[in-house]
Formats: sequence, structure tokens, C-alpha cells
Amino acid sequence: MDYSKPRRGNAVYVDRKGRKMISGHNVQLFTPHEWAILSSLWGAMPRAAKREDLIRAIWGEFEAERTTRTVDVHVASIRKKLSAIDAGSIDSVYGVGYRYVLGRKKLVFEDD
Repeated sequence: MDYSKPRRGNAVYVDRKGRKMISGHNVQLFTPHEWAILSSLWGAMPRAAKREDLIRAIWGEFEAERTTRTVDVHVASIRKKLSAIDAGSIDSVYGVGYRYVLGRKKLVFEDD
């Protein structure tokens, strides 16, 4: 994907291979764990994903060192990045976990 030109329109462009989201001149980069969580939430839409299920899917079987707080910290970082480009949000679902909610901008998935 060519990042030298700004993306126009009411869309957020998603580069899965590069773990990036682009809106206008703004490019948000995601860590591997952040991207895995975000991808899992996209895959679960419109349902919520349990924290424990996210841990198992990303880090393997639930381990004592991997608390659900690990997911909470990554989600906080993802929320800031999504907010910066108006790319939807992640809602907390009491007693369950998290759910990705589409924003006003359309997500356009582009892979190189």
C-alpha cells in the first residue's frame, strides 16, 4: 500500500500484513498482540469476546502469568489508536469481555 498519498473519503484503510490503519494523513501502527486482539474482535462481531478466550487465542492456554488484565492493558492502547483515526471503538461488555463497534467511517481492508 502506498502511504505517501493521503487516503481520501470517509473510510479507514486497513493493511492487515503491515498491522496498520490509515485515515487521511494519519497512520496508526499496532503491535502484534494489539493486532491479534483487534482481529479477534473483528472476527467475533457483533458478539463480544471473552477475555479468557482472547488470551487462549493469542498467547495459548490460560496461564497464571497471563491475567485478564493483560488484555485490558492492550485494549486501552488499541482504543487510543482507533480514536485517533475515528475507526470505531471497543466496548466493554460487563461480565463478558469486549466487543468491536463500527464507527462512522467505513473499514476498507487492503492487503499488499
